[in-house]
Amino acid sequence: MSDYTDKLHAMQSGVAMKMNYEPAETSPKQLRVGVNSAMCDHAALVRVLIEKGILTEAEYMAAITNEMGREVERLRSMVDRAPRDADEDHARLKRRGMKITIESTTQIVDLNGVPSRIWEGTTDTGIAVHCLVTRIAVHKDADATQFYRELEQQRAPSPDLDGVYPQRMVL
Repeated sequence: MSDYTDKLHAMQSGVAMKMNYEPAETSPKQLRVGVNSAMCDHAALVRVLIEKGILTEAEYMAAITNEMGREVERLRSMVDRAPRDADEDHARLKRRGMKITIESTTQIVDLNGVPSRIWEGTTDTGIAVHCLVTRIAVHKDADATQFYRELEQQRAPSPDLDGVYPQRMVL
């Protein structure tokens, strides 16, 4: 394994740790958009520099290997400062409260005689959840136009929900 790939692996491990402590910054959408943007910008810049003879491929490889080492050190420092035991993690989460991000699905179930739409999502620490929502509203003084437009958007439930609710409950 080259020095660059060794450092790349160490950086990958650091990011995995960061996902445990600062999950909002590492959500799938944020990661994908950031990665794609950085890859396109970077590739274009390197291509221009090499084509103009300003940079050689060997110089480029040396520079990215060095920078990967710097990223490993940044992440190592972050991991060293991170809480180490479950009690500290629990206390930190308790102080700031649980946060979840959910999406509306097309599936509705009967919850004690009340139609309830299934919403799926994740906690800010990445735990998959589903919610049975019977009512949702905005403040009475708020302009709810956009809210109601978005509320009409639904996706099919994930295969993970197959068989979770008895068929007699599905409306």
